[in-house]
Amino acid sequence: MPFVKGQVANPKGKPKGTKCFRTIEKQGLINYLKEQGADKFIAEMDKLEGKDYCQIYIPVVELAFPKLSRNETKIEVEDKRVVID
Repeated sequence: MPFVKGQVANPKGKPKGTKCFRTIEKQGLINYLKEQGADKFIAEMDKLEGKDYCQIYIPVVELAFPKLSRNETKIEVEDKRVVID
């Protein structure tokens, strides 16, 4: 069947509600840590100090609590104009 302009090869595309691969990976890691690896993970984290601890701790926390986006705020005053970005 030849290509026809405007026709999509797969008209259904990705099913609605399908999770992306990275989301599935993150959920798998979190579930593993919750169910099986939590005790071992905590024991290993207790052995680490300083920079090594931070290099592991920060990415794990970011999995559970994603970074918030920054908001731009502008304030105007009648007498003097003040703009805060």
